[in-house]
Amino acid sequence: MHIEIIYAPARRGFDRRQMLRIWRWPFLGLAFACAVVNLAVGGKAWSLVAIWGLYMVWSNLFALNMVDYNRMSQGVKMTLQILLELLLIDLLLAPGWALFVVPIVAFGAMIALGALFFSDFRRQKANVMALLAPALPLGILGAVGSWIWQLWSWPMVVFCAVTLGLSLACIVALGSRLPASLKKYFHLK
Repeated sequence: MHIEIIYAPARRGFDRRQMLRIWRWPFLGLAFACAVVNLAVGGKAWSLVAIWGLYMVWSNLFALNMVDYNRMSQGVKMTLQILLELLLIDLLLAPGWALFVVPIVAFGAMIALGALFFSDFRRQKANVMALLAPALPLGILGAVGSWIWQLWSWPMVVFCAVTLGLSLACIVALGSRLPASLKKYFHLK
C-alpha cells in the first residue's frame, strides 16, 4: 500500500536556540576585542565598562529570563544593571560624580517601577517581590550608609525616602496577603 502525503511540508519556525548560538560569537568576539585593545593600548580599564554594556544588551535583548519574565522583574533587572554600569564608569573612568548621579537614577527608576506596579495593582500584585526584594534592602543600605559616612545629599535623601516609602506602600497594599506572597517567592511550605 502506497501512502501519498498531500499536506505541505512543515516549515520550521523561529528557532531561538539557533539564533542565540549565532549571535553569541559576535558578542564574545567584541568582548575579547575590547579586552585585547585595552590591554594593548593601556590606560584606564574602559573595556570592563564596554563588556558590561555588551552583557546588558545580551541579557536584555537576547538571553531573556525563563523565570519571572514580567515587566516588573525586567525593569528591576535593567535598573540594577544600569546602576552597576554607572558605578563602573565612576570607579574606572571618571570618578567623583556617582554619589550624586546614581541615587538620582535609582529613585527615578523606583518611581517609574512603583507607578507601573500601582497602575495595574490587580495584575501586578503577583510580582510584588520583584519590586520589594531590591527596594527594601537598597533603601535600608542607603540610609545606613548615608548615616555612617555622613553623605546626606538631596539625591540620597530622596532615594532613601522613595525606596523605603515604596516598600512600605507595597507592604500596606498587600496587607494580609504578604505572608502568602513571601511563601510563594521563597518557595516555602
